[in-house]
Amino acid sequence: MNNEIRPRSASKERVVWHSALFVALLAALNLISITLFPGSYQEVLRRMTGRMAALLLLPFGATTFDGLLLTTGGFAMEIAVECTAMQFLMIYTAGVIAYPHHGAGYKVIGIAAGTMVLYLMNVVRIAALGLVGSHVPEAFDFFHIYLWQGILTLLVVGVWIVWVRNLAVDRPLVLKIGTAFAASALGVGVLGAAMPYYLEALVAIARPIAGLLLGGTPYDLTVSRDVIELNIGNSAVWNNAIALNVYNQIIFLALVTTSFGQRRLLKVSKHILYGLAALFLLYIGHVLLFVLEVAQGIPPETIANLDVTVRAFSASACIGLYLLFAGKLRDSRKKLSVDLKGGRINEEIVIAH
Repeated sequence: MNNEIRPRSASKERVVWHSALFVALLAALNLISITLFPGSYQEVLRRMTGRMAALLLLPFGATTFDGLLLTTGGFAMEIAVECTAMQFLMIYTAGVIAYPHHGAGYKVIGIAAGTMVLYLMNVVRIAALGLVGSHVPEAFDFFHIYLWQGILTLLVVGVWIVWVRNLAVDRPLVLKIGTAFAASALGVGVLGAAMPYYLEALVAIARPIAGLLLGGTPYDLTVSRDVIELNIGNSAVWNNAIALNVYNQIIFLALVTTSFGQRRLLKVSKHILYGLAALFLLYIGHVLLFVLEVAQGIPPETIANLDVTVRAFSASACIGLYLLFAGKLRDSRKKLSVDLKGGRINEEIVIAH
């Protein structure tokens, strides 16, 4: 006689429902930030971020902040909208609101405290980039474009998990977060080496689809280092730093690696490949969206705001895929085989496919 303990289908439905709610909330927050907070409000946040970073850099040498330009040790960098971590704060806020098992009061406290912690960590990030730029300028792009993006996203996940656990931090949690950061660093190195080939594959698939969307209008879609360049009808060349989005898939890999361990990773490798394939298709969609934005003559400032939104959704897609992936693995259940004659109970793990 065999008895199987199976999870209720309602648990799957809850995962899908709350993942959908998370995406809808993130879309709403991005729409609010674009429509209700125009460039003047964003500039206030940019100035505040620059001034706070300049204060942190004062002990390390001559530092000035003029306009939106932060200069330290002779190295200057502009504080852009992306430097305010607005998209990361929106991801965290949407995650807190969408979580079903805490009350409204605790969510308000979580949003207020969590966004403050993440914003201050982002200020530290900007200051650290200033030090890297002034002392090791050749490494600035790597730290700015790749490493810190993944680290900040993992910080968002870490702060959210601590909030979910009622601020309980124990040794296993710290070890998991440390493993996630280590996996991210390894992933950055591997994907960095493969990035030119990855972008070439994206463009190769997106190019004929873009031709259909443009309806015969001459265009040129190419890869230059870590950006995609677009020229439509011999006009100005437009650049899109899509590598920032592509690197977000490291978040998915880091979370999976941390959650399931080496042995179980081998058993669920098929699901990991499905997730990476889904992200590849998503990035093709990003390329095509960029083509349509330029073709429609959307102003550069609006395209920049849309890029921030797309980048937020890119990171959120990786987190959402992980949640769905984890829900799938919760179908890995204990099968109890009861041998009534022998009086034995054998326990084995069955992976759902």
